[in-house]
Formats: sequence, structure tokens, C-alpha cells
Amino acid sequence: MPVPLRPPDIPRVNAATLDVAELTVGGLLRIGPARFPSLVYFGRKAHYRFDAPDGSYGVMYAALDFTTCFAEVLLRDSLLADPKPTLFESDLARLVVATFGPVRRRLRLARLLGPMPNLGIDAQISAYHDYSVTRAWSKALHDHPAAVDGLVFASRMNSPALSVAIFERASKGLRERNRVPLLFHPGFKTIVATPGLTVVADQP
Repeated sequence: MPVPLRPPDIPRVNAATLDVAELTVGGLLRIGPARFPSLVYFGRKAHYRFDAPDGSYGVMYAALDFTTCFAEVLLRDSLLADPKPTLFESDLARLVVATFGPVRRRLRLARLLGPMPNLGIDAQISAYHDYSVTRAWSKALHDHPAAVDGLVFASRMNSPALSVAIFERASKGLRERNRVPLLFHPGFKTIVATPGLTVVADQP
């Protein structure tokens, strides 16, 4: 049986050298409601995998490709309810796909990929079911002396593609650069052809 993901050993984590990757802001994508003036948003409520357990910092999630972004935002809850989900165009029409700037700004992200013996964990952190544990890891890595800008990890919905969790301390100067209606994004026609996924014109 797999070994359960352990909560962080803080002295061990702080003594470890983090594996840090640099990614450019210009490569990030988010999907969200068109009614929001910007999709730059750092949530402080403990809803998702790497949110702060105590609300002490905000986290913004993004993906590096359209398929992963779509899967994480629109299929995560749908697949829990139905292995062959149906999406409605009227709902999708309310969403946009955003890119961010400054395009060349680089983010320093702790890599949570593969075995991490220096931390005492492995890649199951990207799909582990107990969010209280993964949030504790978020807090430990946020507070690490390396002061990384966030985390990069395998998408649970589209592994081995990558997702990122950006810590609020990296928010200065981060801005939405462009947005496209989801239904008109170049990748939309490809993803709606995915076997088992149904997109219908409107709700009955």
C-alpha cells in the first residue's frame, strides 16, 4: 500500500535546499468569469489543495497550457458527479481565458515533482486526498527561507502536465495582459472533441 503523505517536519523542511524552477508569467493561463475585471486573484480561504491553512497568504492557481487549465477548472467537479460530464454553452459563454504580464517576469517556484527525499515526500502531494496535509505543506514551503514565489506540480486532472500555485507575495506588478472568450479560444474545439465529454447548446 502507498505510504500516506506525512505532514511537514518543519525543521527538516527549513534545512532542505528546495528544487526551484523558474517560469515566466507570460506562459500562465487562467479561466474565470468574464464579469470579473481581472483574473489576478489570490484566494485566502482554504478551499483548494495548496491554499494557506490559516489564511495568512493568498494563492492564485494557473496552468501552463489550455487543456490543463480547462480540465482543472471545468472538469474537476463535473467528473466527481458524472464520469461522462455534460457542459452547457450558456455556462461556458460566461467564461474567459486570461494571460498575464509582465510577459518576461520570472517566478521562482518550488518543484513538487518526482521523489523529494530532501523533504521526505513524493509526487503524491499533487493528488493526495487530504487537503489538510497538502495545505500544511503549502504553508511550510511558503515559510521556507528560500522565499519562493509559489509551487509547480503535476496537474491531477491532466498529469503529467503542470499547474502552478502562486503565493500572494509575488502579486506586485502582476496584471492580466489579455483575455479571450472561452468559446473562441483556439483550443476549445479540440478539447470539446474529447471522448466522453459532451457540450450542448443550452440547459433544458
